[in-house]
Amino acid sequence: MKENQAPKTIRLQDYRRPDFLIDEVDLHIVLGEQSTQVSSTLSVVRADAGSHRPLVLDGEELVLKSIKMDGEHLMPSDSSHDCTG
Repeated sequence: MKENQAPKTIRLQDYRRPDFLIDEVDLHIVLGEQSTQVSSTLSVVRADAGSHRPLVLDGEELVLKSIKMDGEHLMPSDSSHDCTG
């Protein structure tokens, strides 16, 4: 979230169940003098097996080094990412 940006209010009438559920998060953090490196492994499952909505991961000032699904590296044609937010 931007420094001067107020959090967005989500009203109960506008709430919808998330498309994906995160069962487990494993973080590996390396604190350096100039930078911090964080590696994460997420166990993510689709909440509704019939849904086709994409999994969107959101972050700021991050560098994507790799992405795997079921332990296998995804091919560039199997995923997309942008740096615009």
